[in-house]
Amino acid sequence: MRFIFISILLVFAQFALAQKNVLKSPAPEWVNDISFNEENILEDNGGYQYLLIDYQDNFIKKASFRHFVIKLINSNGIQSNSDISVVFDPSYQKLTFHKISIIRDGQPIDKLELQNFQVFQRESSLERALYDGSLTAVLNLTDVRENDIIEYSYTLTGFNPIYKEIFSNTFYHQYSIPVNRIYNRLIVNNKKEFAYKLFNENIEPQIITNSGNKEYIWNLEAFDFKLYDTNIPSWIDIHKRVSFTSAENWNDIVNWALPLYTFDKRKVEKIAKSITESDSIKQAALDFIRFVQDNIRYLGFEDGINAFKPHQPEKVFAQRYGDCKDKSLLLVALLQSIGIDAHPLLVNTYLKNEILNELPSINSFNHCIACFSIDGRNYVIDPTISYQGGNLDNLSTPNYCYGLMIKKGETGLTQIIPTPKPTIKIDEILSLDSINGNAKFEVSTEYSSAKANSTRDYFNSSSRDVIKKDYTDFYRNLYPRIETATEINLTDKNRKSSNKLFVKENYFVKNIWENSTTPNKIYCEIYPLVLENYINYDQAINRKLPYYLGEPFAFSQTTEVNLPESWNSKNYNFSTENEAFKYSNKIIAYTRYCH
Repeated sequence: MRFIFISILLVFAQFALAQKNVLKSPAPEWVNDISFNEENILEDNGGYQYLLIDYQDNFIKKASFRHFVIKLINSNGIQSNSDISVVFDPSYQKLTFHKISIIRDGQPIDKLELQNFQVFQRESSLERALYDGSLTAVLNLTDVRENDIIEYSYTLTGFNPIYKEIFSNTFYHQYSIPVNRIYNRLIVNNKKEFAYKLFNENIEPQIITNSGNKEYIWNLEAFDFKLYDTNIPSWIDIHKRVSFTSAENWNDIVNWALPLYTFDKRKVEKIAKSITESDSIKQAALDFIRFVQDNIRYLGFEDGINAFKPHQPEKVFAQRYGDCKDKSLLLVALLQSIGIDAHPLLVNTYLKNEILNELPSINSFNHCIACFSIDGRNYVIDPTISYQGGNLDNLSTPNYCYGLMIKKGETGLTQIIPTPKPTIKIDEILSLDSINGNAKFEVSTEYSSAKANSTRDYFNSSSRDVIKKDYTDFYRNLYPRIETATEINLTDKNRKSSNKLFVKENYFVKNIWENSTTPNKIYCEIYPLVLENYINYDQAINRKLPYYLGEPFAFSQTTEVNLPESWNSKNYNFSTENEAFKYSNKIIAYTRYCH
């Protein structure tokens, strides 16, 4: 009975939330009414086809109108499109639906009933410890059938107030599915600067100038869809699109951000003294970095203005958590408190060098780090990396390529000099007790830089039993009868200096020999399994797009095989290289005499 009562309360709460946040009205007067047709339906292209994608943004009224028409071809199309859902932020947005209907045999069936909406707080970035406070309004359509057409439209009114008067967006004019018609319209103030940029041979807009405003209109078919290959670099975008912004240059973005990254220096000085008492500037800076990275957990509440405005350093210090902006501002404030020239640095973790082709925009960045200089040397630190090792000369930072320094007078992007490539060095010793017998297997691995950081993080977040099982299961792919590791030791004495980390493994392999397909022959396989795990790439051919090989690193492995008797073998030497990698392999046969 209690469970039923709670369920009723939850249903009532969802209904009240829907009534409060979802409205119904005719389309705004400023919206152009756009028609559609259902010609050129591609039956073999999936379960549905978009007949119309209609985006109209009014920067003057701070409103975005959306209008979709979808033809349902089969049951898969019904399954994919029978829920109408819209995500919005109630702290500054108002969601108003204008139409939801099913068109069957040319006749519309009205489905827009507010009482049928459910509103949920569905955090899409929960796994990354980010909470944005957005709501999702969902309406489940009933009695949907094959060959129906679903049409719906709505307006989101209100832009994030943190933007002030800087607006930007991107419209796509090509997708991975065919679209009968794409209509995009921008309405901007004729007296304010506005720029747009076309990508991938996109078409120029129709421009209409009215009293006080200007309209940019794209009206096109989009049957020429493009598909992506697997595992492409994150900065590759092959679809036709247009980006637009009201910012004139990067300095506009800097001036917009500067007031957001201010703090009370007197409060920070007290915090700094509680973290380090070192008289060395470099050591104090390193103490601050370690504290922010390891003692301030990563957690962010990204609703409304908090998506862009960091919390004050003293608050982040007291609560012991923050997102990338919070952690970066705290580190910058601590560094400035001892006279170091430090500033936040906005970066894009996906675009890398391609950010140079982007228009100046607030939305050009998805991450914040810190940069500073000591004795004429520049440093770039990502405060969100935990368990990082190395002194200031050996700290590693992901290669974000370029960033925007939040410093008065900055007019362009700053190039980030990449840190040295991480390394992995493996020494294996395989000692065979007899032909067709058993073996001892010892592995010593040295990790440096980012590879040391990730290994340290793994050991700090996993129990030793789990680690032993993971390591043993990995080598079981090569040696099926390997026994669980007797020893896996981590040596991390260089964390504060060179950031080199060492892992020692010991195994016993029963009957390491395998029967060959050739009669009366057995073999023992020696194979660089770890290397294969790093370079096991897709075998697809006839690719049209680049393949992402991963972040650069250096790998070396030496395998010593101790045989129970003399063995006839030959030396071997092979090497090859191209623009993507360099590889060499040597086999050296020798005889060791013991006295």
